[in-house]
Amino acid sequence: MKLDLALQLLRQSGHELPEGDAANPAWLQSLIDSLVDMSSRDALTGLANRRSFELALAREIDRVARAGEPALLLALDIDHFKRVNDTHGHASGDLVLKAVAAALLAWKPVTRRRPERLDPLSTRINRQTESPQPEDRTATRDD
Repeated sequence: MKLDLALQLLRQSGHELPEGDAANPAWLQSLIDSLVDMSSRDALTGLANRRSFELALAREIDRVARAGEPALLLALDIDHFKRVNDTHGHASGDLVLKAVAAALLAWKPVTRRRPERLDPLSTRINRQTESPQPEDRTATRDD
């Protein structure tokens, strides 16, 4: 039964299982909400994944087009990340990704959106001012 598989996936991913009776519509909605959350987040970092990013980007493009508001997309890259994986192994690379994700999730920018896991443009965050500062050198891509 697919319901058993859904519950097993939630258990395995560390999500809390809905409480109550499976016949209750509120229980089913809670199950669906948990599955949606699980499928829209990167399992390693907890950041929103590419699927979630693309949906949010489409919504924001539509919103700013209708409202005539300016928009800003901030993306960052972990310099030489491929070298970390190649030199120290993927377990070390995973630790780097988790640390960067934790820093991004702890950062409190003046925005209504949360960070998502992507990686094209190199930017550094100045911890003193907690404001994005462009890199003062040409961005390179190692991966």
